Amino acid sequence: MTENTDETVDETVEAESESEQMMYRLSSPDMLIFRDDDEPMVEGRVVPYEEWSEVDSVVEGHFMERFARGSFTKTLAERVGEVKVYFEHGRSKIFDSQPIAEVRETWEQPDGVYFRAALLGGLPELFRDGLRRGLYGASVGAKVLKLERVRAPKESSYNPSRLEERTYKELRAFDYSITPRPHYASATVALRSITDDLLVERLLEDPKRLLELIARKEETEPQHSVPNDPDKDPQGSRSTQPVHDYLTPQKEEPSWRL
Repeated sequence: MTENTDETVDETVEAESESEQMMYRLSSPDMLIFRDDDEPMVEGRVVPYEEWSEVDSVVEGHFMERFARGSFTKTLAERVGEVKVYFEHGRSKIFDSQPIAEVRETWEQPDGVYFRAALLGGLPELFRDGLRRGLYGASVGAKVLKLERVRAPKESSYNPSRLEERTYKELRAFDYSITPRPHYASATVALRSITDDLLVERLLEDPKRLLELIARKEETEPQHSVPNDPDKDPQGSRSTQPVHDYLTPQKEEPSWRL
């Protein structure tokens, strides 16, 4: 969705330090091209500009986001020589943190950020065959330096649930990655958050932190009520099933009864 909103921005937030959380975004799989020439190359779009996407993440929260046109201009000018290309952002059990390609060019167009990289020699044929068959997508690891936030937007076609809206004005890119596309990937969705997928092992090592993130996410979920349409749903759409509390320790029940 490229529709814009006329909502008043609640606040403009600037990162105070490098300790801000990394974000990882996977572009739609049809945006990555593999050229198996004398020097094998991969190229594609890693970030679309001015397109709304929904993020529902334990780590990041539940909100709508878009990348403003030009939000990567500064980082591409200052860090282009430092951006690496990994497989699964350096978390792969096969390649570990070894770069798999060298960035030859990265640039902006009106519709987003693109890159072109030469694959290194010695990569497994299984990996190269996956590229030929279109089994991977391109993703980016970045930190937000400046964003605009609208906490209670009006209902819109791209945001009918009135989730918080975030527009990223400036980001710092750290790496591009070749990433296995998720099973739910669709060419109609421009960008997916894969932050949870990449950080799940780290979170499982710290269960307390994971529970804190889950609790915080539940607290920040929007509470906007949506009236039922009696013509479409005469019985109402609210579930009457009890909700199980997975966070509160439960008393053990005996395994037998008289």
